[in-house]
Amino acid sequence: MALNARNSVLLAKIEAAYAVDPVPTAVNAMLVSNLKAQPMEGQEASRDFDRGYFSAAQKIPTGLYGVISFDIEAVGNAAKGTAPAWSAIARACGLAEVITGGTSVAYNPVSTGHSSVTLYYFLDGVKQALTGCRGTAELKLNVHGIPVLSCRLTGIYSEPVDSANPAGMSYAAWQEPLVANYTNTPSLTINGVATVARNFSLNLGNEVVYRELVNSRQVLITDAAPEIAAQVEAVPMATLNPFALARNQTPFGVTLVHGVGNGRVVTLSAPSCRMSRPGTPTEQDNIVEWPLTMVAMPTIGNDAFTLTLT
Repeated sequence: MALNARNSVLLAKIEAAYAVDPVPTAVNAMLVSNLKAQPMEGQEASRDFDRGYFSAAQKIPTGLYGVISFDIEAVGNAAKGTAPAWSAIARACGLAEVITGGTSVAYNPVSTGHSSVTLYYFLDGVKQALTGCRGTAELKLNVHGIPVLSCRLTGIYSEPVDSANPAGMSYAAWQEPLVANYTNTPSLTINGVATVARNFSLNLGNEVVYRELVNSRQVLITDAAPEIAAQVEAVPMATLNPFALARNQTPFGVTLVHGVGNGRVVTLSAPSCRMSRPGTPTEQDNIVEWPLTMVAMPTIGNDAFTLTLT
């Protein structure tokens, strides 16, 4: 019987100890789209003998790991100050979670003590468990579209097995998102200037490696270079001059607010950005737009940006 890609399920649960399977269940189901799996990545050791005749070389798989990528809608929990249903994924992408009960949940990058998750990926009755997963993500906001976190997690390989998809899954904790538009995305400021944008993104820029040596195998986040990109309407230099900001490398702040109502507001604050050289201007409806790229820099460490849900 052929496997149907629409019958895919992803479960994720934080690990108490690295690479020790906490056994995700139906309550840990992730509401995702664009789910893609690379179930058996790694290297090959070649047995390339000189035999006295032509022959193919046997290739032995080694250093095996798996990669899962998917999109999650960027919206918080309906109860303010409660972790969102995608909390485990955010933490596995090198973010610390700070919960202020009844008020907010905030995420910021950290350089040590990264959390990890176990993923169960079901494909129409075939299950693969990936332990020790860590990864990276990109917040993407396009006008008239649903803002998402595009995630890519890497984990320790295990053999896929036949196993029925989990039953009793509930996605009640996943709020309906708000599309990005004039009403739902009330604010974007660059260097203190209210800016009109077509799209906006924050790439965590995590460097994720699978490292397997004698007596050790783990997925590590070894570096991060967060970067912001936006397509914005061009304005007079007296209003906003990205060219001078790039040439002088003057620090400036970027703030984005998306969402309206309790549990639906997502605020990104990057207080010390540096402008990269602006790209070639484009035109939409005869209006000039700038493609801008901004490096989110830390000030005292682990504070390049904060993503707050309220």
